[in-house]
Amino acid sequence: MDRIAPRHLGIIMDGNGRWAQKNGKKRQYGHRKGAMNVERIVEHAFLRGVSVVSLFAFSSENWSRPQEEVDAILNLIRDYFDRYLKRLVKNGVSVRVMGDVSALPEDLRESVARVTAETAGGKNILNIGINYGGRQALVRAAEKLRRGSVPVTDATLAGALDTAGLPALDFLIRTGGEKRLSNFMLYESAYAELYFTDVYWPDFDEGELDRALEEFSCRSRRFGHL
Repeated sequence: MDRIAPRHLGIIMDGNGRWAQKNGKKRQYGHRKGAMNVERIVEHAFLRGVSVVSLFAFSSENWSRPQEEVDAILNLIRDYFDRYLKRLVKNGVSVRVMGDVSALPEDLRESVARVTAETAGGKNILNIGINYGGRQALVRAAEKLRRGSVPVTDATLAGALDTAGLPALDFLIRTGGEKRLSNFMLYESAYAELYFTDVYWPDFDEGELDRALEEFSCRSRRFGHL
């Protein structure tokens, strides 16, 4: 029997720092290992039939972490864009960014603008949350509608969000052992199936993703119906 893949997969990539501490390394080393894991998991997800992958790279709450760690994470995001831009274009992957990019360093804002422009039109979508929070995204969307004197409905709100035009989230994976959404895609995950694993993100490999997708294919999604 053919397995059903989620059209839109979200991943909260948690556990980098704890993975590093478990291995006697600095937290920044864990973030580097986690960044190295992104490409293979995203590519494997697309191979398994997923059309959109949304990643929680840097939350609006992460600014409260030590500055050294914040700088390390933001540098890794910029380096990822610079390193894999040509590969993303070659593989037909469009990059979208959700979050308040206006607060990001100028060089990262420039990287975001370049990679989103040069990858536009791809068959698959990699949607990355940078300075992102689900509550903050809802506030920005509501303010956009208010400024335009647009009545707030489910459709208009969805169209004003950072994720406008993307399908609703079908499946949300969180690595690292925590069992909460942590302000990630709150509106979009209304009917998402949730999957929590104790595996830290740097250790979450293709086999782990296959196990998660196998469980998704066995879920019964009724959307409130019998």
